[in-house]
This record gives sequence, C-alpha cells and structure tokens, in this order.
Amino acid sequence: MAFFDELGKKISQAGQSAVQKGKEIADIARINSSISDEERKIDDSYREIGKLYFSLHGENPDVDFAALVAGIQESGNKITEYRQQIKDIKGVVCCEKCGAEVSSNAAFCSSCGAPMPVVKPVETQPEENAAQVQPEAETVSAEQEAQPESTQQVQPEAESASAEQEAQQENTPQVQPEAESASAEQTVENTQA
Repeated sequence: MAFFDELGKKISQAGQSAVQKGKEIADIARINSSISDEERKIDDSYREIGKLYFSLHGENPDVDFAALVAGIQESGNKITEYRQQIKDIKGVVCCEKCGAEVSSNAAFCSSCGAPMPVVKPVETQPEENAAQVQPEAETVSAEQEAQPESTQQVQPEAESASAEQEAQQENTPQVQPEAESASAEQTVENTQA
C-alpha cells in the first residue's frame, strides 16, 4: 500500500506542478500582452511627436531631421498625384465648396448645389506641328496686311469654298472597297452553290 500512497503523492505533485506551470504561462502571456500594449502606446506617442514636429517645423526642419521631412513631403506629393489619377479614372472632380466627389460632366454639385467650374480639354500638338503652324499663321497674317482690303475679303470666301470641296471629297464613297465586297459576296455565293 505504501507503493500506491507514493504513486498518489507523485501524481498529485505532478498535477499541482502542471497547474503551477499553466498559471505561470498564463501570467507570462498576460504580462507580455501588457508589455505589447505599452510598446504600442510608446510607438503612438513617437508618431504623435513626429506629426507635431512636422506640423511645427516642416518648413524649416533641423539638419538632423531634414531628410526625414523631405521623405514625408515627397510621399505626400505622390499620394496627392495618385489620388488625382484615381479621380481621373473615375471621371470625377471635387466640389470646391463642400469637397464632395461630383461627375466631371456635372454642371452643379449634387451635394451642395454649387456650380462646378467648366474644365476645357487642352489640345496638345506635337512640338513639330506647333512649330509649323505658327510660321504659317504669321505668314498669312503678314500677306493679308500687305493686300488691299477688297482682296482680303475675297480670300476667306475662297478658303471656305476649298474647305467645302475637301469635305465633299472625304464624304464621297470610294469605289474600290465596294467592288471588293461585291467580289467577296460572289465568292461566297459560288462556294454555297
């Protein structure tokens, strides 16, 4: 019986030891969690200190912080560009009065009713074309100034007549594609027969 008593004591001690170890593990986990919470608070405080420093001294930072401040400003500029790209893809603009996103085609803000500014698309020409267009325009105006007034009035009428003729030529259907489509139709009919 002494054997069973000793066995019972050993089992009891092992159980108590396991409970004690479990308690220790739980206490360690709780304390580690508290440490993590405090570290998070410190990180938040550092972040707030940095934001406060940036807001107060962002325009004129100390030499030690100049690179970090420049990095923050550069990232801020990139974020602004990326947000504008998203708005361009969505086809929206921000209302100047309330800040709401409004369709770029809208005349008025759907939130506050403020009139939206009209955005005119800018036509971009390659630099070569722009350089060629300007001298021609200067030449024409110089020639018009040299001519008497009666011929200046006739010239725009002639220009409009030539423009009308070009438009008619563009609208005139071409014979060759129709002939090609007719021969293609005949080929299809021959293969079906």
